[in-house]
Amino acid sequence: MKSDIDDPHVLQYIDDLSARLRDLPKSERVEIVQGVEDHIRTEIRGGASIAHVLRGLGTPAEVAASANAGGGGNRHGDSTLYLISTTCLLLIGGFVIGAGWFVGVFLLWASKSRRLIEKVVCTLVWPGGLAAALISLYVPVDSRTRSFPSGEYTEHAGGDPWTVVYIVALFVIPVIVQGIFLTRALKRHE
Repeated sequence: MKSDIDDPHVLQYIDDLSARLRDLPKSERVEIVQGVEDHIRTEIRGGASIAHVLRGLGTPAEVAASANAGGGGNRHGDSTLYLISTTCLLLIGGFVIGAGWFVGVFLLWASKSRRLIEKVVCTLVWPGGLAAALISLYVPVDSRTRSFPSGEYTEHAGGDPWTVVYIVALFVIPVIVQGIFLTRALKRHE
């Protein structure tokens, strides 16, 4: 009889449990598996048989279901695809008849991964996403009308350095903000 958890039945149990906990964040998975390993190790060292210990724990499916029902179950996050899709819709969804951005906002507010402040900021940083930023370029920033004997002449300020800053801000700020919040949500998801 082995006195450690190197037994093939124990290793198979741990592998099966780990696979069933894959939807939990990495830190929770590790904590649960280490807890089960410690329990098995303690019981075996106390003289219990491996079969008795594993029966007492329940099947890996039961342990995983218990862990998920106990507040786990992906509570810290949505799938990586969900998070990336939501961010893409917030940025470029406005180009899809304008409706894609609204779908992105809906998914954002339905997300389990995003905090309230992230939801508010991601909604308000350029509503409409990059499509709205592009449309706003057609709104004159500054114009002056001058009268001449031959008629009026409208001059648009295009060489103003603040115009360049404005244009860069329109496109860069949303991408940076969304990228930061996506990265944070993905890290919490691990």
